[in-house]
Amino acid sequence: MRVTQQTKTNQLLLDLERRQNEILRSQRVLTTGREVDKPSDDPSRARRALMLSSSIKRRDQHIENINDANAKLGYTEGELQHTQDLLNEARSLALQGSSGTLNDKDLEYLSYRVDEILHELVAVANARHEGQYIFGGFNTQEPPYSLVTDATTGETIMVQDLASGMDGVIYRITADGERVPGNVPGTDVFQTGDPGDSGDMFQVMIDLRDALQDGDRSTIQGALDRIDEAAERVRGTIAKVGGYMQRLQATETRQEDMNVLETEHLSEAQDADIAEWISRWQLQQVALETAMNVGARVITTSLVNFIR
Repeated sequence: MRVTQQTKTNQLLLDLERRQNEILRSQRVLTTGREVDKPSDDPSRARRALMLSSSIKRRDQHIENINDANAKLGYTEGELQHTQDLLNEARSLALQGSSGTLNDKDLEYLSYRVDEILHELVAVANARHEGQYIFGGFNTQEPPYSLVTDATTGETIMVQDLASGMDGVIYRITADGERVPGNVPGTDVFQTGDPGDSGDMFQVMIDLRDALQDGDRSTIQGALDRIDEAAERVRGTIAKVGGYMQRLQATETRQEDMNVLETEHLSEAQDADIAEWISRWQLQQVALETAMNVGARVITTSLVNFIR
């Protein structure tokens, strides 16, 4: 079979183009540091790299969720500790008022402080973290508690809740198939039932304040048990929040460890051996130059034969 000059030239050009493409790929690998940059480079490794990248991004989102939940729960824990301190002070005032050693004027002075504690408790219950009310359940954009005052005296006679969504728990996804509560509903701490019920911490303060003003030592004495019940509720909630935060810490450690491992596997799946590719690029350069020199001689010889 006779091979024409055009066939030789075309074959030479195809060979030169192939070698140039090889050099371009080597340059791309050396520039990006990745041997597998698109599926056509290596379908199997590209598929594995894609799966690992997706997994790492998902874990990064989980870690972000964990950090957000930790920050909010840490702030919540601090507010609960403050609530505990306020209840301890209220109990001390109730003890003084029930002792029988104080006169009516002294009891009135104690009532002023109890009224301040009441308002401080409402402020804690309406605390916000990063613009969201932490004890409002699903209602994070409105104050969960509001004061109801006497039209004549201006004194607080009741603390009203939003009534809707107050018991909502907002869960945060911390891993595949895992979630942890990221908030504490106010119904777990401040008002376990309807306003004015036995589980209403605010009502305990209102009743204690009024009893101190009236010199009602029996009611003052009864307030001690109600304060103790509220304090026990707060302590239990603090312990629960601490448990949530421990779970978050353990999950974060596990997720970070897995991220390190998967990042190493991703590197193995797509990263290049730079030293090897530099050597390959140098050989490709030599091969291209050799091919061009040979091609030049072939084309020159053919041209001379044509002139003859």
